[in-house]
Amino acid sequence: MKLGICISLQGGWLKDLNEPVSFDSVRKIALFAEAAGFDSLWLPDHLLNPIHGERAPCLEGWTVAAALAPLTKRIKLAHTTLSAAFRYPAVLAKQAATLQEISGGRFWLSLGAGFFEPEFRAYGLPWAEHDARIA
Repeated sequence: MKLGICISLQGGWLKDLNEPVSFDSVRKIALFAEAAGFDSLWLPDHLLNPIHGERAPCLEGWTVAAALAPLTKRIKLAHTTLSAAFRYPAVLAKQAATLQEISGGRFWLSLGAGFFEPEFRAYGLPWAEHDARIA
């Protein structure tokens, strides 16, 4: 069996938790997860904070993954689901190839349609219902 851990980039996972957002806390959790023997580390891909509200701080997943890659040695790095609509396909492919290089082959690509409509609106991206987003 392989075990992975998902790290919040939005602060506490629950609305009642007021844990601050910081790369330092993410880094500590990632290093602990690797030392504890977890096989993979999963990061969300959000441009706005879907847990604590659109105006609450959140870290950007690609940047965090790129920062964690040289700090870790064995653990696989992945995003819970990358919203394909946030990036042009060629740019997304280039980012994935670069992160694969930085991580020494430890990056897993996971694509999806996104779900948090306010992110699409805030960044001027078209929003469509679920079936149209995955077509």
